[in-house]
Amino acid sequence: RWGILTESLSKVTEYGKKTEVYLAAETGSEKVELLKELLVEINSPYLKVNYDPANLVMKGYDHLKGVEILKDYIIHTHAKDAIKGNREVPIGEGNVIFKDYLIALKNAGYDGYLTIEREGNKGSVEYITEAREYLQVLCQRLTQETELK
Repeated sequence: RWGILTESLSKVTEYGKKTEVYLAAETGSEKVELLKELLVEINSPYLKVNYDPANLVMKGYDHLKGVEILKDYIIHTHAKDAIKGNREVPIGEGNVIFKDYLIALKNAGYDGYLTIEREGNKGSVEYITEAREYLQVLCQRLTQETELK
């Protein structure tokens, strides 16, 4: 199955090169080390990662260590929270350590968007607004702490 996967992804990334479109594999289905192995084998700038810390937490993987491992491939990230065992929760109520996660992303050189995600009908406008405010306050605190050092 690995051979079929790598052959298929190689063809997709060839098409990506022609059209200047990236394919972003989402984290969480597998260990980040295995995903990196796949990325290294495909070796295409058109195959990247959509980093979802909550998916990793739900599966019991280290969402902070994963940023360091996949840092050269992260093109997008979700702002989502969860607890181990396949249970998503509102941002700030789970096991994603957002302060450390944001620092890890910054240290990895990521300066893209944090897309707030909530599965199912729980992603209401009210929820997204609250999550955005939570992240804004956290980012302001991090900025102030950095300025103090």
